[in-house]
Amino acid sequence: MKRLLPLNEMAVNFGLVSNHPVRKRGRKSFFSPEGKVALMFLKMYTQLSAPKLLEQLNGNVHYQIFCDVYVNPLCPLTNYKLIDDIISELSDKLKIQQQQNILADAWKPYMKELDTFYTDATCYESEMRYLFHRDTLLQRLQ
Repeated sequence: MKRLLPLNEMAVNFGLVSNHPVRKRGRKSFFSPEGKVALMFLKMYTQLSAPKLLEQLNGNVHYQIFCDVYVNPLCPLTNYKLIDDIISELSDKLKIQQQQNILADAWKPYMKELDTFYTDATCYESEMRYLFHRDTLLQRLQ
């Protein structure tokens, strides 16, 4: 799965990778630029909270390989704010349209029927149900 994700291109688009060397101050990041992007895919895929994801990252070597990170079992990561900080960093730099183009270009060889559009109606159903109940409640209050 990791090979199908253009992690380097996405990290460059986030501005995490620079073409020219820059002298950086402070502590070296625990995650590589590609590892930060991979961590966000992992968080979305697992749907775990930051503390639970950190717990899994400490104990699951497959998660570590996916995120290009090694966690020493004798010194596990304990501060789940690390994940929250990465989420915040990437959200500040997100250019959604450009990221979507990067993903689409990478996945285009694997897609069929590019002229067809599919959607899941369940999200519309729940939204309609919510709006119906809200409007009904407002009418009763008036």
